[in-house]
Amino acid sequence: MATVAHEERYPSGAVKSVWHRRLTSAQYYRQSGITEHAKVSEVWMAGAATVPRYAATVLATWPAMWAELSKPRWSNARFRLYGGKQRTVAKFWAETVKGAEVRCNSAAACRPLALC
Repeated sequence: MATVAHEERYPSGAVKSVWHRRLTSAQYYRQSGITEHAKVSEVWMAGAATVPRYAATVLATWPAMWAELSKPRWSNARFRLYGGKQRTVAKFWAETVKGAEVRCNSAAACRPLALC
């Protein structure tokens, strides 16, 4: 998803060290709660009756499904996922900036963070 590279340089301009940080899509999904929500929502929907014909199933279960999806727990779950996504990205950038500040001893030896 995102890779950040940071160079640390000597005052002469030579590269002292380079480090990379990566936010993978798996990390994003796991830390924001999307993976766990998928498991929970399967459990919530497990009680739905199965009918041999798809069209008959949709027509027969549409009011019940809509009533279930209208419950506050679904909107709350969507809001928690949104917050989880925001926290995951914010934590990634906070750790990246903190790492850059720790590695920089002087302004002359460091360059700004660059997205790869």
